[in-house]
Amino acid sequence: MNVTTLNYPINTTPRVFLPGSSDVTEIGAAITQLSNQVHELSLIIDGRKVKGGGEQVKVFLPHRKDQQYAEIALPTKAQINSALSNTLKVREAWSNTSMAERVTIFNKIADLIEFKYKNYLVAATMVGQSKTVFQGEIDAAAGLIDSIRFNTKFAAEIEKMQPPESEITNITLDYRPLEGFVYSITPFNFTTTSAILSTAPALMGNVVIWKPSITAMLPAHILMDIYHEAGLPAGVINLVPGYGPEVSEVLLEDENLAGIYFTGSTKVFRQLWKDVGDNLAKYRNFPRLVGETGGKGFVVAHPTADRDKLVSALIRSAFEYQGQKCSACSRAYIAQSVWNDISEQLISTIANLKFGQIEDFKNFMGAVIDQASFNRLHTVLKEIAGDGDIKVLAGGKTSDEVGYFVEPTLLLSNNLGHRIFSDEYFGPILAVHVFPDEQYESILNAIDSSSPYALTGAIFATDEAAIRFSLDKLRNAAGSMNVNDKPTGAVMGKHPFGGSRASGTNDKAGSLQGLLRWTSPRVVRTVTNSTTEVLHPHQT
Repeated sequence: MNVTTLNYPINTTPRVFLPGSSDVTEIGAAITQLSNQVHELSLIIDGRKVKGGGEQVKVFLPHRKDQQYAEIALPTKAQINSALSNTLKVREAWSNTSMAERVTIFNKIADLIEFKYKNYLVAATMVGQSKTVFQGEIDAAAGLIDSIRFNTKFAAEIEKMQPPESEITNITLDYRPLEGFVYSITPFNFTTTSAILSTAPALMGNVVIWKPSITAMLPAHILMDIYHEAGLPAGVINLVPGYGPEVSEVLLEDENLAGIYFTGSTKVFRQLWKDVGDNLAKYRNFPRLVGETGGKGFVVAHPTADRDKLVSALIRSAFEYQGQKCSACSRAYIAQSVWNDISEQLISTIANLKFGQIEDFKNFMGAVIDQASFNRLHTVLKEIAGDGDIKVLAGGKTSDEVGYFVEPTLLLSNNLGHRIFSDEYFGPILAVHVFPDEQYESILNAIDSSSPYALTGAIFATDEAAIRFSLDKLRNAAGSMNVNDKPTGAVMGKHPFGGSRASGTNDKAGSLQGLLRWTSPRVVRTVTNSTTEVLHPHQT
């Protein structure tokens, strides 16, 4: 089946929040409402909110670090086991629910988000994750709605993907869910990612234990309420907050672990993989391990690059959402002739980017997520300030007086082997290397070999031969390669996303390919004209 000919959903158009518009008024009211209270958040098991019996964790606004907005009661081991038991209890009924019924439920989830809860999800994402209004909109509204609607379309089409018909043999594929439960571990930075990782396995008939990031619990709770309102049976997705090692210690010991759906750091995913390997003899099946991990997104500018497009792409992909996107551009390789034309504009624009409170819609950036992130970035920038191989062209300062603010920072280095071109910082830091125009081929080799990651990249050139050559040379350097556009901003449903090497298993979340990972197909072969013979003709 050629799925490219199917009628896809239409992508949601993000709101632009023009000054004085009703959109601004409504989202502002939701931000105020959600910011000015302390939300008590905990487990959701079997459709019921259960207060955790473990540690009480206070969560504060990243941009106003002294203002608490949530308190999370972490679970005990007994409560984690209770959530697991409940999930497994509903597995049989949910796995036997038809795809048509599941699709109907998840389409209703998308409708509820679009027409009832959109402002609350966007506001919750802005409040807890310190996103600007547009970053909140493209994440918790447009991207979220589209990811669910496209996945339901893909899921329905998967069932139609069957072997060719035969006169004497009828073969069908039964797209069964995995046998056991799926453990979904989601990050702080994208509400859309949280929704995909919690719902995609469930859409394919699996039951899910969902562990969100502690700093993203508010939108997670709103999503769970929406799942319930849409008619998702209680227990199909159970929400269990907590720190990764404590929750994983319980779940990875269970024989029914069927898969892990993960987005987070490369270090944590490698540890999960090791732990699963150590427990492999316990499991009833080989668990599916699907992960999207770190990145060191790059931009390479050929001498023929469009200068204005390049400047826009560098700034937006490096500094929107404080560089806290795995796809963010954190290294750029720019031909000398191009640098001569853009450097002054680039440095000036970055130096004048506004950042601060999310309620001020003129700000380009908010705060980094928490004290730990701030401390790490502060240390990195302090070390860079004393490094003779690096010149700080813009930014470089931090302040945690009010919130966890890090200036958008532009670095220049001639040392291609420097760690600023290989290490992931997950913050608003862009490292630039300027190369002689005639050394374009050698710079492509350096890009491919200088970092362990292979998630996103972008090529800027107007010369078609240079573009084709670059794509060939960088074929394994990124799972998502962009030509004359920034490496961030995958369009849900149209742009399968994922990377390889140290960036993950490249299973393309939010796509038909990604959904197939959560099925265990059974072949049913019915023969209408079976032989009655024992010996073959040459044996008589």
